Amino acid sequence: RRDPDSDVSRRVQELMESGELVPDDIMVPIVLEHIRRPECQERGYVLDGFPRTKAQSEILLSEVKLDLVFHLEVPRRFLVYGVVAGKRRACVDCKKGYSGFDPPSVEGVCDVCGGRIVRRADDNTETIESRLQLYDRRTSVFLPELATKVPVRKLPITVGSEEQMEKKYLKKLRG
Repeated sequence: RRDPDSDVSRRVQELMESGELVPDDIMVPIVLEHIRRPECQERGYVLDGFPRTKAQSEILLSEVKLDLVFHLEVPRRFLVYGVVAGKRRACVDCKKGYSGFDPPSVEGVCDVCGGRIVRRADDNTETIESRLQLYDRRTSVFLPELATKVPVRKLPITVGSEEQMEKKYLKKLRG
């Protein structure tokens, strides 16, 4: 399970901070171990950001039957703005996410567990742009083939070219 001091954890942290993808030989076993857990088998699961490569896709499909893949189509400027200007942060303990548009009740303190809230070291424009380039080279190229094997639903997140990235577009919906 999770050991933040393990060699694998340190290697994953280094890769993430540099904007690189975690290699398949590390990432695939982590994901497969997780989705094989009884709670995932009983209640189901959602994978976010996996698979990111054709090889990951092939291994995943050889191990499990996917019911559906959602492909979010988000304007790049929206992604960069949301992460960098939106001040994305997370609790170091429970991983609850916060932003400038959905802040904690007390600055720096998690509403859920009281843990410390920090900004990820890799949340900067250069890293986000690098990840988007990786997406173009490694992920977007296998999506058409994936769609021949499992239903893929595209969900466009639209922002008109004349619209500015302001808080009103990124506010959390309240019901």
